[in-house]
Amino acid sequence: VILIASNYGGVRHPGWYHNLLTHPQCELHIGPRGGQFVARETEGADHDRLFELAVDFYPGYAKYAERINGIRAIRILRLSPR
Repeated sequence: VILIASNYGGVRHPGWYHNLLTHPQCELHIGPRGGQFVARETEGADHDRLFELAVDFYPGYAKYAERINGIRAIRILRLSPR
């Protein structure tokens, strides 16, 4: 599971991003599926690859990145099964 902390291109990271950095063990449930996960921030080439995949999925992420260019980076968290 990949989480994109875009906050719609706002100048601050979303609150959940800070919560997951502080408490990376979490649960995610979507309908009947879900489970326990550990959140880890992506970096470097892994981050860039995932961001490009996210933009392919939802082009709005590219606009969000333009909106905040130079203010902050859009962080990406990977949730791995616990």
